[in-house]
Amino acid sequence: MKSTFFLVLTLLACVTAAKTNPEQRLLILQELTNEGLISKQELIRQSRLLGPQSAQPSTASLRGSATISGTVTESGSPVVGAQIGLFNSNWGLINSTSTNASGTYNFTGIPSGDYLISAYNTADDYIDAIWTSTGTLICQYCELPANAVITVSSSQMSSGHDLTLTIGATITGLLVDSNTGLEVDTMFINLFRPDGQYNNWHYSTELDGFGIYTITGVPAGQYRVYLQADHYLYTNNHIPELYNNIQCNLCVQQALDGMGDLVNLVNGGTRSNVDFTLETGASISGNLVNNAGLMPLASYGLVYIFNVSNEVIAYHVVSGTDQDPMATGAFTI
Repeated sequence: MKSTFFLVLTLLACVTAAKTNPEQRLLILQELTNEGLISKQELIRQSRLLGPQSAQPSTASLRGSATISGTVTESGSPVVGAQIGLFNSNWGLINSTSTNASGTYNFTGIPSGDYLISAYNTADDYIDAIWTSTGTLICQYCELPANAVITVSSSQMSSGHDLTLTIGATITGLLVDSNTGLEVDTMFINLFRPDGQYNNWHYSTELDGFGIYTITGVPAGQYRVYLQADHYLYTNNHIPELYNNIQCNLCVQQALDGMGDLVNLVNGGTRSNVDFTLETGASISGNLVNNAGLMPLASYGLVYIFNVSNEVIAYHVVSGTDQDPMATGAFTI
């Protein structure tokens, strides 16, 4: 099958390191959104993917005197080692802790203000959730209801902020090269729910080194499962797919259009054999150089690939000599 693409080269001033970290990736995504090259919805989705990688407790000291505490359970039993986050009301992570042998957590030294409590470990078996005054709410960086906010004053001991967690669904399958059978580790695995719920969630994907992937803690429902290449690795050679065996450059669009098999997930259950056996795709390579002397640029550049619908399907940051004296301007996508 033949496809038509357009290649666009542009200078990019916001990138300052050869290997972009999550914060720099978000700057690139914001630049793409500002230029109308990706949608705001895609920016939000990618931010969710990148956010957990860089979410760290604030370096600002907790110099207050208030405390917030509670107990975490599942089916009436304490959950030991659950990761609990103390956030401000704008989802800024203030501090994190783990529950003890009794399932309890305790944040101390908190300044006066508004906070929220979340169980937010995307790599465990539990569905992410927040505390509200009317009970536990399934939520991952969601729009906060008013009753999720905990307001504390100086020296206040605010207790009873208990969470009742639910073991989510597990999905597993192959993620391998179609010729060699070797593991492919250059793809994001994304879940799309046609009813619109949880579509901006981030899920951690565990690879076992032998081509088996596992995702845990997924809320029950029907999903379409699709792949997206991690363009920042620059080593992906494989064609993304929408399950089951649908090759696509922008697989999210096909999922939105109703293509692909629905995968039914049940809380506490495992859905196996959601397999991806990937073929090697085409590549585009070249050099981004100064037209005077054909020398590498001093600053960074960004190479975009568009489809005929003017949608960005791939991009590549090209290093400049200001940051990398060995830069040549060469790129391959």
